[in-house]
Amino acid sequence: MKKLLVLFILTSQCLLAKPQRIEGQIEQLYELEIEDIKHYYWQGKNPAYSNNEYPEHWEKGSYIYLHFEDYYELKKVSMAGRGVTYMAHRRVKLLDQAGVNEYSEIHYNNHESSSPKGVRKKNYLIIKIIKPDGREIEVDTEQFVKEDDVKKVAVPGLEIGDIIDYCVFSYNYVTYGYEGFMGHWDKFPMVNEHPIKQFTYKVRTDEHWDVKMSTGKFGYEIKELKGGYKNKDYFFTVNQSNIEATESNLWDKEFLSSPFLKMTFKFQVGALSKKEKKGIKPWHEVKLAKEKIIKHYKDYYKLENYAEKQYFKFVKYLKKKVEDIDQLSDRAFLQEYWFYIRHHFINQYFVEDQFYGKDWRKISPMFFTGHMIYALDRLGIAYDIIVVTSKSDGYIEDAIHLSETDYLIRAHLQEGPLYFYRPHPFTKFSRLPAAIEGTEGYVVYSPNNKAKNLTTKKIFIPTSSHEENTVTYRTIVNLDDIAQNTLNASTITTYYGHQMSRYQFPLTNWVKMINQEHEQYGTKVWINPEKATQQIKKK
Repeated sequence: MKKLLVLFILTSQCLLAKPQRIEGQIEQLYELEIEDIKHYYWQGKNPAYSNNEYPEHWEKGSYIYLHFEDYYELKKVSMAGRGVTYMAHRRVKLLDQAGVNEYSEIHYNNHESSSPKGVRKKNYLIIKIIKPDGREIEVDTEQFVKEDDVKKVAVPGLEIGDIIDYCVFSYNYVTYGYEGFMGHWDKFPMVNEHPIKQFTYKVRTDEHWDVKMSTGKFGYEIKELKGGYKNKDYFFTVNQSNIEATESNLWDKEFLSSPFLKMTFKFQVGALSKKEKKGIKPWHEVKLAKEKIIKHYKDYYKLENYAEKQYFKFVKYLKKKVEDIDQLSDRAFLQEYWFYIRHHFINQYFVEDQFYGKDWRKISPMFFTGHMIYALDRLGIAYDIIVVTSKSDGYIEDAIHLSETDYLIRAHLQEGPLYFYRPHPFTKFSRLPAAIEGTEGYVVYSPNNKAKNLTTKKIFIPTSSHEENTVTYRTIVNLDDIAQNTLNASTITTYYGHQMSRYQFPLTNWVKMINQEHEQYGTKVWINPEKATQQIKKK
């Protein structure tokens, strides 16, 4: 929420008739041109757009949001296509040099070079500076620097006490043949380290968009009304005044402890009008329905088609490694299988993946799950799927979209539950990510372990102890043998559990680690760096 870095794919151009203004409202936001935007925010009658007043105790910070507004308009623009318009207005009082430095540049998206065919765009930025004596200076936003897909505009002459008032406007019209924005996701905490005098969030749409919004259990009221263009538009708004800043706390997850806003939309013909006819509130789904969770995660109970073949390859490998495979406990057997699966689907391709880019070869989570539950089925071990959300995304009951959820497999062994989370190259066996430890989740289960008659119940995810996640320091200090007035000191730092995760990739010789696995499992090395050309070796 600091600088407005609008990494927003929905920008475009459509030259239509000038909008009609009715008592400060706009008929069809997508019709606006840059002069209309200036009129709307800078010459209009809305006092929120020109307010300079704020509580005296807010002077302690670096800057204050006098006005913070996001405005979406979702429209079926023609029989051939649909459009999404986005306006973001910020009016910021700068209180110290850190605030001035923060707003000395404004960033916003630049998509001119990457537009898909048939997409028309608008992408505007307006900025003005209001001096303490009332003088207003408009900034030339045509002078910008392009960096990748982002434009960077310098804001010259900013001083402590100034107000910077700016708006980013983007519009994207897309024909039905392009599926690039069938859906969109927006979420952010409404409370941060900078106070907000007036917060406004608006969504305006016709009947053809399925819109969901939530402000969480600590949240502000979402209001809805109908009207606007031909009296058929839907308006969903959140308005709040005098939002106090919060002190930054390392252990405080924003979506767990303070108001937030989540909004998702998807184009769907007649979505809102159909809801109304059924007597369903058109916009607000505070909780992700359990029926949707069950429907989505039902497929995770399916066995992978190739799992049987891979499983018996593993058994053949294990018989060569272990003298008597039947003497292994279920836990020991599954641990061997876990690392075997991790290598064959992740690690044996890791060097190649790093060479071409991390996401070039994606492995479906269901693919991994299908192999693990096949082994559990073969061993006659009961299991279920647990659906969770990360602490950074808030409580599971505050989820409004499946994209907020994650999952893990729980196997019921006699000595206690065993958890499987999809692996990455350094994953430890039966260790869960710190982001989901201690959270609440939903168990999606059935009595017979099949994807029939599934139901859900709440469950707490276990937490590892602090002893398992410590950092230790061992420092050896002695007098220098030659210079007796000099102390030599050396320290060894040891990281355990979750503490080690941030250091594994940068500090581990992972090429050596992967090659050791290739030797262990008898798989082919993609390129041995020692035998590669200088150019490939360098990359």
